[in-house]
Amino acid sequence: MQEIRVEGRRIVSTDGKPILLRGVNLSNGLDVCDKTFVRESDIAQIANWGANCVRFMFHFAALESDDNPYVYRQDTLDQMDRLIDWCEKYGVYCLLDFHMAQGGVNKVFFTYKGKNELWSVPDNQKRFLALWNFLAERYHQRTCILYDVLNEPEPDHPDQWNELAAQASAVIRKADPRHIIHVESMMRGRIELLQPTGDPNTIYGRHYYWPLALTRWKPDRTGMVPMQAYPGWMPASGKFPAEYYDRERMAQDWQSTVDFQNKHNVPIIIGEFGAGPWRVKTHLPSVANWLEDVLYFLGKYEWSWTWFYYKMEWRGRPHEFIAADWFSKGFDLDVLFLEIMAIVDRYGEKEELLERLRRQWRSPY
Repeated sequence: MQEIRVEGRRIVSTDGKPILLRGVNLSNGLDVCDKTFVRESDIAQIANWGANCVRFMFHFAALESDDNPYVYRQDTLDQMDRLIDWCEKYGVYCLLDFHMAQGGVNKVFFTYKGKNELWSVPDNQKRFLALWNFLAERYHQRTCILYDVLNEPEPDHPDQWNELAAQASAVIRKADPRHIIHVESMMRGRIELLQPTGDPNTIYGRHYYWPLALTRWKPDRTGMVPMQAYPGWMPASGKFPAEYYDRERMAQDWQSTVDFQNKHNVPIIIGEFGAGPWRVKTHLPSVANWLEDVLYFLGKYEWSWTWFYYKMEWRGRPHEFIAADWFSKGFDLDVLFLEIMAIVDRYGEKEELLERLRRQWRSPY
């Protein structure tokens, strides 16, 4: 495989050919990639399906403890080494995603011991930067590596993230002058608040789960609501009014990302998007309609993406959505919506969904 780099608003390979990263999120939380969860066969299968990237989520506590900071666990590093070996063997780029940092990174899902103190405790930031320095020094010669600085940051003020992202970028770049760095917008997709770091080999991105009443939970994140049909009316919740969601409405959600790319002339990656498995299993037609519209915009703007998710462990509960049987029946993997694919046979509409997605998503390269 070839190393990749940023050239204007595109990612290109060593020979100058443009490339879109398309793949899946992959993790099992604290245990990284143990022998029973993430295996070589998983990376081989993902590559066989047509993906060229995995976004590998790791938790700082898999690598160091609060009681013994700056000392990194060799067993976890060995596991990460194996994962990277497998990625290079099968030609899959590995986006190392710092999913949970010291002290906690936001106020909703990624608190640490109930706190969000990466932003307010200097020692947490020092440990965060030191770990990035260590990982970049360790992996700077590996072909497949990209660095995702931090998942869904949510400080009290945007400047806190912009400053820390610039510091982390400088630390990584000093140890690794070649590989792409990825900087995410703050939580809730507010990419207009993001400031570029100044590093020319950096891609920028956001996550997309709107409308939450369709894909996951109440927009104010206070709990679940009954599944809503898409296109259709989404219920009011908290400060969010009831509104009709369809492709035209979705276009408004993407506009700030389009504006950011046009202003700064940088590549964009949508690091997470998808619908919770509990939604997919009960309302496949509406989720398929939503995905069709998401795909329309990702194709229109030629953005890279990683679907959430292929396999992970969430708060101690393993989820595995593997669709080998569906793909073995002849679908060429231009789309990697593995949660849907794992249940299509069970819930019907396979051929219709296959054709709709096949028509909607083709690589321009």
